[in-house]
Amino acid sequence: MKKIILGSVIVTLAATPWVNSDALIIPKIIVLTCLALYILPELSLNLKNKLDNKMMIIVITLSLLFILQMVIVMLVSEAPFEQEFFGRTGRGLGFLTYFSLILIFLFTVLKIKLLDISKIFQGILISCFLSSGYSIFQYFGLDFSDWRSLTNGIIGTIGNPNFQSSFVAISFIPTIVYLWGIKYKYLLFGLVGSVLLFTLYICESTQGYIAIGASLALFTLIFLWYQKSRSIFVLTSFSVLVLTITALAGMLNKGPFAYYLYKVSVRSRGEMWQTANSMIRDNFLFGVGLDSVGDYSLKYRSAKTANGIDEYIDNFHNFFLQFAATGGVILAILYLFMLVVTLYCFYKVQRRRGTFDKNLAALAAAWLSFQLQSFISPAAIPTLIWNFVISGAFIGLAINNDVEGIENDTKIKNKKIISSTVTSSLFSYGLMVVALVVTLPLFNADKLAREADSKKDALLAVKAAKMYPESVVRYNRLGAGLYESKLYDLSLDIGRSAIKFNPNSYLTWILILVNPSATYEERFEAKEKLIEIDPYNKVIRDYKF
Repeated sequence: MKKIILGSVIVTLAATPWVNSDALIIPKIIVLTCLALYILPELSLNLKNKLDNKMMIIVITLSLLFILQMVIVMLVSEAPFEQEFFGRTGRGLGFLTYFSLILIFLFTVLKIKLLDISKIFQGILISCFLSSGYSIFQYFGLDFSDWRSLTNGIIGTIGNPNFQSSFVAISFIPTIVYLWGIKYKYLLFGLVGSVLLFTLYICESTQGYIAIGASLALFTLIFLWYQKSRSIFVLTSFSVLVLTITALAGMLNKGPFAYYLYKVSVRSRGEMWQTANSMIRDNFLFGVGLDSVGDYSLKYRSAKTANGIDEYIDNFHNFFLQFAATGGVILAILYLFMLVVTLYCFYKVQRRRGTFDKNLAALAAAWLSFQLQSFISPAAIPTLIWNFVISGAFIGLAINNDVEGIENDTKIKNKKIISSTVTSSLFSYGLMVVALVVTLPLFNADKLAREADSKKDALLAVKAAKMYPESVVRYNRLGAGLYESKLYDLSLDIGRSAIKFNPNSYLTWILILVNPSATYEERFEAKEKLIEIDPYNKVIRDYKF
C-alpha cells in the first residue's frame, strides 16, 4: 500500500506551472498513469488468489465492464479519439485517467489491511496540508507562479476553490483522527486545524462547509450507535435529518438558511442538469464521447436555458449525469453499483468489527464527503484518486476478513501468496516507460503551446496547435491569440485544422466565421454549422458578414 499512498500524494501535489499551461492536469495524468502501470504486474500476479471470493469476482466484473464500456464508447463515438483517451484540456477525465484509477482501486482491494488505514490518513493529511498551505500563500499574494484563473485565485494544487474546499472537507475527519494518536497532538491540532479551516474560509465555497458538517454528523452517529443510550442516537439522527432538510431548502432559496446557502450556482446547476437529461435521452447507450460534453452542451440546451444564465458547459457538475451523458447510462449504472458495493462492504466490515473504530468511522466520513460533492461538482483527479483508494479499502477489508489488523482467515493463511519477483519488477519498470511514452506527447504539446504564447511566436503557435495529441482547447486558444494579433491567415490555418479534428466545437467555427481571410463559402458554412451547434443563439443568427 505504500506505493499507492505515496503515488496518491504525488498526484495530488503534482504541478508544472513553469513549463505547462495545463499545469495542474497534465503532470497528474502522467504520474497517475505511471503509478497504475507500475502496479499492474503485481496486481495481475496476486489477483488469482482471490478468485474464489464472490465479492472479489463481483468487483473484478464491475471493473472490467466499466473499462469495456469506455472502450466501446471510444469506438462508436464521433468525438476525437485523443480527446476521449486523454480527456479534455483543463479536465483530463478521459479513458486513461479512469483506466488508471480502476487499476489503483483493484490493487487497494487486494493489498489493504486494517493497519493501513492510518497510513492512508497520513497521506491525505500531507496532501491536504501542503495544498492548503499553498492556497494560503496564494491568498496573500505570495504565489510562485502566475496562474490563469477565472476564480478568486485560491486553487492550491487541486485546481479551483471548490475543489480545494472539497478536499479540505474530505481530509478533515481523517486528519483529526490521525493526529489524535500521535505525540504533541494538541500543538498539531492547532497548526493543522488552523491551516485547514482558514483555507476553507478563503475558498469561499459553501460546499466545503456542508461536506464537513455531513462527515462530522456521520462520524458522530457511528460513535453513538455503539454507545449504550440509543435514545441519544435517535435524537441526534432526527436532528441531523431536520438540519439536512433545512439545508436543502436553503440551497433552493427557501427557509432560514436561504441567505447563506442559496447561490446563483444552484440555478446554474439546474440548467446544466436539464441539458444533461436531453443529451442522455438522445445518446442513451453510449453517450456523446468521454469528456466531450463541451462539444454538445449548446445543442442540447433548451430555449429557456439559453435565455437564462447562458453558461457554457463542458461538465455537468454531477458524476452520474456526466457518466451517463459521456459514456452512456450503462457507465453510470456501473459506477452506481461500485458505490453500492462499497457501502455494503463498509457495513460488513463495521458489523464484523462489532465496536466503534475511529479509523473506520473517519474513512466512512471521508467517503461520504466525496460522494456529496460528486452530486454538485465536477471530478478532479486529486480527489478522485483518494476516493478510489478509500472505496478499495472498504471492499478489500471486507474481502480479506481483516478484523484485528492481521490476516486471520485460515483460507488466506494457507494459500501461497505470490510476491513481486524480479521478473514482475522488470515488467513494472518497463510499463512505467510505456506510460511515459504514452503521456509525454501530451506534456510536450502543451509545453510548446505555452512557449509559443510566452514568446509570441506565431509559427511556433501553429506548430504547437497541430501537435499530437491534438486538443480543441489548445487549437481555440492559440487560434484566438493569432486572430487578436491580426495574423488572420495563420489563425485561419489553425481553424481549418481544428475543424478537421473536431467539427463539433463551437469556438472552432467562430475562428472561421469572424476571420476576414476566410472565403465567403467557408464563413457561410461556419454560420450554418454554428446555428446547428447552438440553435438558440440569436447573435449568430443575426450575424452579418
